[in-house]
Amino acid sequence: MTTTLQTNGRARVKALSDALNASVLGYSDQIETIICTLLAGGHVSALGEPGTAKTLTMRAVAWCIGDATYHREQLVPDTMPADLLGTNVYIKEKSKFRFRYGPLNPTVNLFHADEINRTTPKTQSALLQAMEEGQISTPRGVKSLHEVFMLLATRNPIDLEGTYPLPAAQLDRFAVELYYDRLPKELELDVLAKTAFNRHGLDPALKGVISVTDIPAIRKELEGVHCSRSIVAYVEELIHATRPEVAELLHADLKGTFKAGVSVRAGQWLLRLSRARAYMNARNYITPDDIKFFVPAVLRHRLYLTEERLLHGVKPDQVIQTLLGAVKVVNQD
Repeated sequence: MTTTLQTNGRARVKALSDALNASVLGYSDQIETIICTLLAGGHVSALGEPGTAKTLTMRAVAWCIGDATYHREQLVPDTMPADLLGTNVYIKEKSKFRFRYGPLNPTVNLFHADEINRTTPKTQSALLQAMEEGQISTPRGVKSLHEVFMLLATRNPIDLEGTYPLPAAQLDRFAVELYYDRLPKELELDVLAKTAFNRHGLDPALKGVISVTDIPAIRKELEGVHCSRSIVAYVEELIHATRPEVAELLHADLKGTFKAGVSVRAGQWLLRLSRARAYMNARNYITPDDIKFFVPAVLRHRLYLTEERLLHGVKPDQVIQTLLGAVKVVNQD
């Protein structure tokens, strides 16, 4: 059985990965996750302090996908749903109203919702249909978004005055949540040297290394990646282990940790993202390491920790590491 994938689509994905890593230094895991999320048809939430290259990463993705339609919307408390979806505009010359799309429309490929937690829940909810169904509701009816559509949301974990926490239903619609930490000193030195005279510039040579029209064909190639029953069973064990009654029997440190277990959607994304990662690494099969790579990003924003654990300063990533150590790969082949 052939175990490697060498196709034109995979070569383009590698070119995209190389271009993004050349544009944004020090965040290779985040870049790999974003590419896999794009190929899997998901959406990305990025959390990090100011100046940690969140927005630069999003701009770089659009830059490297040359013909992608990218829109960055700076969300603020008075942003309304109509500011995103569009509204009826009165045309004086014709004495009638005409609907005009907002930035979230059928032509956009990459929609960057910057500081998403600074707008109200009413406006946040305007994104729910787009994220889950790839559609928006307008006075002209329900309209489908582009087949290649990804929402990229950024948040700042400090300076939270005047912000609106995202509800669990919305967080669950993000395939992954990435954390952008400060870079090590050596990497910061490289960044400073590279950007001393061109702080926001992106290399023109890296523009358009892949096209929007390439992505549907690449998604079709992903279907050639095999997922064994052992892998599916391992994912199910991970998801099942977040249920309070199961967790307390699995590991002493997990007792009293969860208020509720994660949804099946988390397991679906683990499998879909792992398939994309196997493809990126020229394999036609998923390994447990693919699953483990994505567990933090997929579960981080989906864990419902008890107030007691939160008061003791327990972080989701700490719980995830305990979970990964307690759940073993199931062999069902």
